[in-house]
Amino acid sequence: MNLNRITAPAVLLLAFALSACSAERAVDRTVDSTLWVGKTAVKGTVGAGKMVVRGGHALVTSEE
Repeated sequence: MNLNRITAPAVLLLAFALSACSAERAVDRTVDSTLWVGKTAVKGTVGAGKMVVRGGHALVTSEE
């Protein structure tokens, strides 16, 4: 009976610690994914802008 009074809180504490660790990992992965998507979107926009500038420059300087 004395063992149950000690193990029950220990098991609950361990379960709480494990769930907090899992939640922290989920948040870390969500933040990392969000940053990757944002970085990719910015790079795509900059790349598209460069392509438009180069295309405009090619149209202006082309000789026929």
